[in-house]
Amino acid sequence: MFTEDPPPDFQVLVHGVLYTLNKRCVALRSAKMARLLEARSQQRQLLSLADIPADEKAFMVATRFCYGYEPDLSTENVVPIACVASFLEMTEEHSKDNLLGRALGFISARVLSHWNETLRALRSAEIVLPHAAQLGIVDACLRSIAEKALADPHLLRNPMEDLAGAGSHGDADRVVIGVKRRLFLVDWRAEDLTGLGLDLYVPAMAAMACAGVPEEHLALCLYRYARKRANVGGPAPPDGEVGSSEYEKINQMRVMEAVEKLLPQEKGALPVKCLFEMLRSAIFLRASHECRSGLEARIGKLLPEASLEDLLIPSSGYARETKYDFDCIQRLLTHFCSNCCADSRTDLSKLVTVTRLFEGFLAEVAKDAEMKKEKFVPLLEMLASLLEGIRRGSDGVYCAVDAYFLAHGHLTESEREEVCRALDCRGLSLEACEHASQNARMPLRMVARALFIGQMHIRQAMACALRDSDGRASEKGKAKEEKYPTINIGGRGTEEEERDENQKQQLQQGMEARKEILSVRSRVTRPEATRSKTMREPWLCCRCGGLVPGMVRKKLGFWKGLRWKLGCRSGLQGCKCNVKRMHPKKNNCIS
Repeated sequence: MFTEDPPPDFQVLVHGVLYTLNKRCVALRSAKMARLLEARSQQRQLLSLADIPADEKAFMVATRFCYGYEPDLSTENVVPIACVASFLEMTEEHSKDNLLGRALGFISARVLSHWNETLRALRSAEIVLPHAAQLGIVDACLRSIAEKALADPHLLRNPMEDLAGAGSHGDADRVVIGVKRRLFLVDWRAEDLTGLGLDLYVPAMAAMACAGVPEEHLALCLYRYARKRANVGGPAPPDGEVGSSEYEKINQMRVMEAVEKLLPQEKGALPVKCLFEMLRSAIFLRASHECRSGLEARIGKLLPEASLEDLLIPSSGYARETKYDFDCIQRLLTHFCSNCCADSRTDLSKLVTVTRLFEGFLAEVAKDAEMKKEKFVPLLEMLASLLEGIRRGSDGVYCAVDAYFLAHGHLTESEREEVCRALDCRGLSLEACEHASQNARMPLRMVARALFIGQMHIRQAMACALRDSDGRASEKGKAKEEKYPTINIGGRGTEEEERDENQKQQLQQGMEARKEILSVRSRVTRPEATRSKTMREPWLCCRCGGLVPGMVRKKLGFWKGLRWKLGCRSGLQGCKCNVKRMHPKKNNCIS
């Protein structure tokens, strides 16, 4: 160190700031500055270092070192100082005990041996990332982080969340330890990887995956990074309002796409609720198709663990035709069915769980007044296929159809029949048949089918009841005859009384069942009578234009039937306008 600072004799411009320095001091430590000063010896002594890879503070440390002052190295500034020293060529070849060697030695001795210091140094390298990577500092920090995470995977978790989780589960010992660390240790809280920028976080996670860190810890760390950097799980902005600027949305989209690529493919590495939150954010941010497809494929493996709230994914985009994203749910079911077909050991209970979940989803989304039948019918057909696969009834399909008709009262009869195409009345229970037969929203054809199926249910129930009662009575009588062969002469025995009581009960049950069958039969025949009445409506005569009383059509031949369809009916039925009339009353035409 000089006893007095030498007088300045040249100027240097760094990032818009003008510094006045001494040529001899700077050239003694920096080989690059010595060359530049020698080349400009006869010119104006003003140098410009526009491409120097550091800020003003790091350059000041380097210039003070040239004047003989000891460098004030710390975890936060050692990486930029090392990059400045490398740029100025302050190496051991030019001068002994130079700044670059001191900075690299500080990193090796004081930074890489500790988790917190390594992360802080790596975070400070973001402003000089290309130069730090060229010096090998970034790779050294990444290797150190991977080794420490492999030795203790809990470093990847948020320590505050661990402390809160321990308290919620009643782990008193762990809470006490955490409190002691917080009271008596200054640096008790471990640095979090989510503080790194995307350009450093991605290689850090890749290095830990290559080192063999458990996938569940990596997945949890990735999810927390997405929550912090891409607003995953956060409140969505209301309709018509912008939640963030377009620049922020682009950055969040980049984070989502990078996190999805790093997510482990192992089933169950991340809970299905977290995956649904990430999928919602990916749809809202308009992430790439590969990003959304990857999340949907992971969710398809865990779909039995989802809830109804998870499936209610809001529709997003410029043209929101529906309230929920039905195409996404359809793709999730496709992924689930593909996984079930690929795995021969799939448990049937998972398929039952998904079917019940989808039933509730359809019953909920059918209330959306903006949902078109072109979207709703394929979902109904998919639900019908799932119900057929687990051999369950069609009550869930009927509930969804009824809710859809309730929210879409403007549908015509033909449109209602098109919606009911996926509804198989043979799978309806007796209660559903009774409800459908009295439902004015259902098309007439479906009402007739429901009445018929309800009648079949009652017949089967009555036959089973009679068969069971006859079997029990005969078995009971045989057992009593074998056990008690004596005859009661003094009056009516208990056997006869029980038999009479059973006969009365059977007769009463038969009468009630007969009443139900008659009522159902009357309801079944009512639409047939209405239909036969409509067949007898009058029609216009093709010659005179008068009304001809309708008659029941008989079976016609091909050509006569063709004439009937074309409207030539005068020769087939009773309009005798071409016959000579003797009296007006004998004419069947009402002109």
